[in-house]
Parts: sequence; C-alpha cells; structure tokens
Amino acid sequence: MALTPPPLIVVVHGGRACAQAFVARDGAAEAGARSRLVAVADLAVGDPGSGGPGSGGPGSGGPGEEQWELLAEADGILFGAPLPLPEALARGGWQGKPAAGFVRPDGDAEGRLRELAAMAEALGMSWIGPAGPPGRFVGPGPDPVLDAVRRLGSRMARMARLAGAAPGGVS
Repeated sequence: MALTPPPLIVVVHGGRACAQAFVARDGAAEAGARSRLVAVADLAVGDPGSGGPGSGGPGSGGPGEEQWELLAEADGILFGAPLPLPEALARGGWQGKPAAGFVRPDGDAEGRLRELAAMAEALGMSWIGPAGPPGRFVGPGPDPVLDAVRRLGSRMARMARLAGAAPGGVS
C-alpha cells in the first residue's frame, strides 16, 4: 500500500498582508499539509506567450519560475493577493484545484475578497468560502482576524486532502 504524501498548500501574498500569510501557512501545516509562501512580487511577468529566456513566460527558466512551479504542484492555494491573470491563464493547470482567500480587514475587504474569488473562478478553481455564515469569519482569539486566517489554512489543507482522494477534484 503506497503512502499518499501530505497535500501541498501554497499561500500567495502581496507583502502587505504578510502576517496573515504566515498564519495561513502555519494553519495548513498544523493540519498536516506541506505549506509554502509565494510573494506575487517574486512572480516575474514578461510576455506570457514568448517563453524565451528571461521573459518570465511559461517554461522560461527565468526569475520567478520556481514559484510558478510551486503553484503548479500545489494541491490547494490560499490567495492573499491576486496572481498576474494573463500569465496564470497562459500557464494553465488550475482546473478543479481548491482555492480560498484572505484580505486585510480594512477598507473594502469584501470587495477585495470577491475579486480573489472571481480570479479563482476565471482560472477554473473551486472556491472554498469561510466555514459558517457571513460575519462569523473572525475567530475568538486575541487577534480574531489572524485566528480566522489560521483556521482557513487548516480548512484548505483538509479540503486539498479530500480533493486529492476524489477523482476530478473538488466540486
């Protein structure tokens, strides 16, 4: 009987919600997943169709290629920031992967979260919303937002494990 490796959860962040990214990564790890951080700034974007050296295009081997490979290998992705959509679309391989998002709780947080969900939908990913009714996505700890993001990381790890066990991914 072959052992199934733990799922890989990648947390994409834009730098400004970095504390949340670390907490999401830790929540996924606590649930038994391998978890890694990817900063959007590290995803070099060039002409997605060229693929030439240094272009940042698919298979270019240029800057950011390791991060794109991590995203391709991921069993689930937590978005704290959007991916460069033209590049992500050109790369493909997103269909059916579980995705969820987190944002800073200031300004139009709900609007930013909707943008992340729309991006995941455009990529063909399966969006996982917070557990519980709207307005109950904050936790009871000393920092309720970080507590909620940690639980989201843990939930993503469980969903990725289930998606890997089911043919055709999450539905």
